Amino acid sequence: MNTRKTHLDILRVIACLFVIATHFGFGYSVYQSKTAGSMPYWISLAISISCHFAVPMYFMISGALLLGKEESLTVLYKKRVSRIVITLLIASGIYYVVEKYVLNQPFPIGQIYSGEAYYHLWYLYAYIAYLAFLPFLRIIAKKMTKPLFDYMFFAYIAIIGIIPIFELLFFNNAIHLNQHLQITPFAMRIFIMPLVGYYLENKFDINKVSEKRLLLLWLADISLILLSAYATKVYAVPYAQTYLGCFAPVHAITLFITVKVRAQKNSKIQKSLSSFSTKIAPYTLGIYILHMIPMQILTSNLQLRDKYSQLGFLPQLLVWVIVVVILFFLSYVFTKILHKIPFFAKYL
Repeated sequence: MNTRKTHLDILRVIACLFVIATHFGFGYSVYQSKTAGSMPYWISLAISISCHFAVPMYFMISGALLLGKEESLTVLYKKRVSRIVITLLIASGIYYVVEKYVLNQPFPIGQIYSGEAYYHLWYLYAYIAYLAFLPFLRIIAKKMTKPLFDYMFFAYIAIIGIIPIFELLFFNNAIHLNQHLQITPFAMRIFIMPLVGYYLENKFDINKVSEKRLLLLWLADISLILLSAYATKVYAVPYAQTYLGCFAPVHAITLFITVKVRAQKNSKIQKSLSSFSTKIAPYTLGIYILHMIPMQILTSNLQLRDKYSQLGFLPQLLVWVIVVVILFFLSYVFTKILHKIPFFAKYL
């Protein structure tokens, strides 16, 4: 019996695509090479900001699925924690081989413990920490009411987004909120976003979201993207990502609600999208883990990199989209092949 939720499958696929988009080209830093205030600058900066929803979305999906379950600590560690630990070891082993024998880079084996075998694997470490706190989050989730949810989320957005931008725009960062009052990315990933996902999936009445409310939500979201972009321009510190992810949770919520609302439609397009996503979604963990292999092989080619950098802005943007889609499907095919082996099917 198929118990998959199509809107969550669609969100998994979208988040996975945007992670790859983040890692290749426009994801973070292209705007820094453009003239500040120019159209290419604003477009690439808006893309950079928009990509930040992906990781919060992963934790929202996990919270939507796991926080309502009842299971003992023994089951939790045998069924979930041990699986992700083994997945991490497999992924680290793969990238150890790639780094040492394909890219000819030195790789101390102890880095798997104190760092990451490859930088995108930080997510697996954070996910293990999230699973370790799952019993406590489940208690909180059950007690979550609308007033408590509103308080938690708006306090969080104020501390990570509104206050930092206020300090920049009105005081030029001459004053800052005490660091002990600030919420770290760690807290966002393993505490707040899973609770947000659980609430939206299990306690939020999606039927109350009219087309007008959905439009207002998107207008608010776009406004916050523009505010983040403006703050980044004002800050003007090279390679700084300080304000890019200030409102990433809002972007994630906007997309979550939109996809869930649209998933209730029975149009042919919606059915086709749901069918496609349901086929791809079971492989997204493997796609996430493995996509850096073809990407690194591609980006290590200096000739291709030079040709890409010589393109105009719009051709670069087009190539970026095409390469992201190709990398996604290459990783999908590779993961699907590995799933033919029962051991890899269990952990990737």
